[in-house]
Amino acid sequence: MSTIKINQLATGSVELTDLIITADAAGVATKNTVQDLADAINTTSDSLPTEGSTNSVTSDGIYDALISNLEQTSIAIPSNNLFNVDTLVDGQYISSATGNIETASGWGYSGFIDISSYDVGQEFTLSGARGRDGFAFSQDNSGSTSIAGSYTWGGFPLTVTKPTNGNYLYFALYNPSGQTFSNIMVNTGNVALPYETFDNGWEIKESALPSDKVAYITLGGEGEDSFINGLKSKRTILPFKDVKVKTSRVFNFKRDDIVDSIVRENCVDDVAPLHALNTTLLGNHSYLGYECVTNASHGKVEGDIGSIYSDGTNQYTLIAVTELDELWVMADVIGDVLAAPSTLTYVSGGVSSTNIAISSHDYRQAYPCSSDYSLDVYIDGIKKTEKTGTFYYDDNITFNETYNLIERADILTWYQTSYESGLNPTGDILIYNNISYRFDVDGNCTISGDYNFIGGVDLADIMTLQAIGVATLPKYYIPKTVEFTQSATTVNFSLIEDRDVLGSELINFDSAKLDSSTIPNDRWLQLNDDSTLGFAMGFLPVADAGANRAVNTSSKTAQIKSSNNKVYPRLVDKGLITTTVGEAYSYIAYRNVFAQENGSTANYPVRTSGDDFYFIDYHNTQSIKQFEMPLDFVGRQLEVVEQRNITCNTSIVASKLTVNVDCLSDYGYIVIKINK
Repeated sequence: MSTIKINQLATGSVELTDLIITADAAGVATKNTVQDLADAINTTSDSLPTEGSTNSVTSDGIYDALISNLEQTSIAIPSNNLFNVDTLVDGQYISSATGNIETASGWGYSGFIDISSYDVGQEFTLSGARGRDGFAFSQDNSGSTSIAGSYTWGGFPLTVTKPTNGNYLYFALYNPSGQTFSNIMVNTGNVALPYETFDNGWEIKESALPSDKVAYITLGGEGEDSFINGLKSKRTILPFKDVKVKTSRVFNFKRDDIVDSIVRENCVDDVAPLHALNTTLLGNHSYLGYECVTNASHGKVEGDIGSIYSDGTNQYTLIAVTELDELWVMADVIGDVLAAPSTLTYVSGGVSSTNIAISSHDYRQAYPCSSDYSLDVYIDGIKKTEKTGTFYYDDNITFNETYNLIERADILTWYQTSYESGLNPTGDILIYNNISYRFDVDGNCTISGDYNFIGGVDLADIMTLQAIGVATLPKYYIPKTVEFTQSATTVNFSLIEDRDVLGSELINFDSAKLDSSTIPNDRWLQLNDDSTLGFAMGFLPVADAGANRAVNTSSKTAQIKSSNNKVYPRLVDKGLITTTVGEAYSYIAYRNVFAQENGSTANYPVRTSGDDFYFIDYHNTQSIKQFEMPLDFVGRQLEVVEQRNITCNTSIVASKLTVNVDCLSDYGYIVIKINK
């Protein structure tokens, strides 16, 4: 295969070598209509899908991957269609009396199509559908040099012949009573050819095509989704966001897919905060403020941000002007102290001294609560400054994120004295927060980070991980837990339970709900109904989730919130403490998706920049099982870190890993470390 021809998709089907790609009804959603193309690109040339093939991979980014550098990788393919819809002229028409151009509202014509390079006598055929007949030739594109006798009526298809001095052709498209047209085609010859767009597309050079299945990322830019297309999964993320008082700016997860199956979606709040200073902070959380709706236009402008108001008892700082009848204020004290309706009386600052009459308000999180935010992207260790584009990778994509929690009082002072529109407040740093999201070649995500406390902070817990419940994964499997009764309901999440088993109950996994494992519960899995697909979230048994985990989670290891079946693991939860200067907690965690193999409940690798890990889980099974190992694991020493009813007697990773599963009427797991 020397080249692949890619057409801009129009309604219907277009041919790609031996492949048919069907466009959507609008004919414009190019990225979403090249699924089979993605499969073709990601396979060898001798195994391309045939016409009508249904096998595909989900790929919103493959089109961008091919055309991101068209000038270097491709050759433009001339179209058979001479009509460019961008030349359409609205508000003008072709006079049936003269063939010249006149002006009138509601009319439109094609614009002038240059045919001066063609010989006199050349035939042209017009096809498609239009709301108005009429056609003419002219000497030039002035609109007043129509060739006498060239004006004709007639519907499409219409074949015409170039006359002497007929350097331009043009035709009517619509009038006030018929304002539609579609699939307009102008081609040479006396036969109407199949419709093509004016910009036909590109011919991709063989050298620009991957020789084998590859992993790649498509960065969508500010405020847009990005897509990590690994060899085994696709992860949708939202890494780049403009900071606003209403929304968090941090890295976020959105959706997980395996081939054509949705594993998780609508995961708009899956990055975890901590509980400190009697509130919820970091991740998608911040200090609380008031979103206020005014009775009428409040008259405040950006220059008023930082101005101070009073309700007679407490003072409020204006922190954002979001709408003509909406603004945000933050009280000097913490708590829902603002009565509604209320009047805030002007005290000082700003450019407007008018009071604020408030008709209603919500007590909401006002972002940010941090300073010095940064997010850097590395592809196979090379830093990328671009926020858009498609990039192939061989090993990993890493997002390094840092931001620092600062005092609430300092944020108010910053608004009052030093406000800048970039929303980067300054003040005393309480916590340094550093996070790395590392996506491996399969598309799975390993999260490494630490929390460094600069001073005494009243700390309730540190979560680090969380995952909302989704309809596609209604079963929960939580190893190292035991049977317990809550509200007269007996459950055992180690044996897999429906996520809704306790209805409205909040579940805290304290010592009474955990087994006697040296390292307490540190994994939480969500499964589909037949356990063929799943999502695994957990901590690796290292750093502060390793030998110290029992101490660090003496209060609870996790929580499930009934309102949304959301799972909230804990890195630290040992009762309310006050941190000391220099106190720190570090971790390696993961968020993996997997397809079940060999009847297992779960099996998946976790890759790090150091030692890697492999997890296997079974329920009600007694058998010897083998698992094909990732090539990068083969030949390395392995070490069994934890096991329950599953054993492994080898010390070196071969092409396949053999385990003995013995968990009839029970469950089993094995955690294997693959030494660096």
